Amino acid sequence: HLLSRRQRQMCIRDRFISICMVFRYLSFGSPNFDMGLFSQMFHYMKTTGRMLNTSERDHLMSHMCVHISPMFYTILPFYMLVSSPVTLEVMQAVVIAIAVIPLCRLAEYKGMSRRAALIICIIYCFYPVISGGCFYDIHENMFLPVLIFTFLLYMEKDNMTGILISAILICLVKEDAPVFLMFIALYMIIGKRMYKKGFIILILSIVYFVIACKIIEIIGTGIISDRFNNMIAEGNGNITGIIKTVINNPAYIITQIMDKSKIAYILKTLGVLLFIPLCTRKWSRFILLGPYIMFNLMSDYEYFHSIYFHYSFGSGALLIYLLIINICDMDVRKKMLMLRMTAMAVVIFFMAFNVSRLDNAFNYVDENNKRVIDTMNEGLGTIPDDASVTATTFLCASLSKHKILYELYYTDKQTEYIALDLRYSDTYYNVSSYLNSSQYETVYYAENVIAVFKNRATGN
Repeated sequence: HLLSRRQRQMCIRDRFISICMVFRYLSFGSPNFDMGLFSQMFHYMKTTGRMLNTSERDHLMSHMCVHISPMFYTILPFYMLVSSPVTLEVMQAVVIAIAVIPLCRLAEYKGMSRRAALIICIIYCFYPVISGGCFYDIHENMFLPVLIFTFLLYMEKDNMTGILISAILICLVKEDAPVFLMFIALYMIIGKRMYKKGFIILILSIVYFVIACKIIEIIGTGIISDRFNNMIAEGNGNITGIIKTVINNPAYIITQIMDKSKIAYILKTLGVLLFIPLCTRKWSRFILLGPYIMFNLMSDYEYFHSIYFHYSFGSGALLIYLLIINICDMDVRKKMLMLRMTAMAVVIFFMAFNVSRLDNAFNYVDENNKRVIDTMNEGLGTIPDDASVTATTFLCASLSKHKILYELYYTDKQTEYIALDLRYSDTYYNVSSYLNSSQYETVYYAENVIAVFKNRATGN
């Protein structure tokens, strides 16, 4: 009975997010970063088995040169069944929702009643960090909650086999995912006194992190540490500079964390949980706040401290775990009261922050917008499937089955076709320069909607 109730709760949130994101894509609201590039990557994975794309770095390359994310292969079979960007939108919501299974078992293993465990699942499903993060299309971080909860469950059970398997899977999500393992391993050593297992995971995560970063540096573009340049005195993107700043100038770290926008983020992440993850006298638990501080509060990269991006999935999962173990320290009466209050808070915040996302669905079925969308689909349909294309950002996902696809803003390469989204007035391109140029043949033109041109200079 509990399982069926939990599944219904999961499905309600899952369907809501799926509907919003599917209509976002169908309404040409998903940009190339990240929907377009991942859609093209999955098409290459289906046809070649490799994680290739052209729209991520303006040339044909493997996504593994940017982020080492082989976990994407786990959802490839579903894409092969229905080869559409819609599948990717749905799969992200499903993967995020599946995390309630290890989460519920984790709560029950910590001694919570079935009713309390169900409330924890409700809190997770409606937690703005988790639900909001799904609203920026697919990203490899979507695997973090289910894998982190699974690791924590096996950690609590003291199951070394499960710990190792889930640790390896976490490492395969992304090259920086082992950082979560490092902090959890420190907690295992200091807080749980699991010395042997903790040291094994700590060493494993450090070794994998160093090797993964070195591989990206050799074969790819290097790790994107320049997003932490505010933490590096030299401003050179060197990760050792971050460590140097943390050790030499901790006061500066506080000034970066207490930025106005980050205080708002703290209220949306910790405040909505009634700050219960901080309510403990066991200082070792604060180690688990490390990824939250490091990934979401230290950097001045604005997307790191936004609930509408995927960078909070991992740290959000650890905050939920801290919520569980801190509430478990309370007496039964206070425990249920705090759980109910937290559930009410997250549902209220969910309604406040996320219900407006239904506008994607309403806009799609609106008669005027539907005509615009039909016109855009008709225009893109004039481009041959085997043609190379340069397109504006919101058209890239729909053109992702083209082997050569570039985003106009980031490229100067010549392609056979150019597709322009004309719905917005403040664009960086002038459609008249294409209409009045002898180099371009107008294939399809709908004023203020879409334009498709054939590039005569390519000779095709």
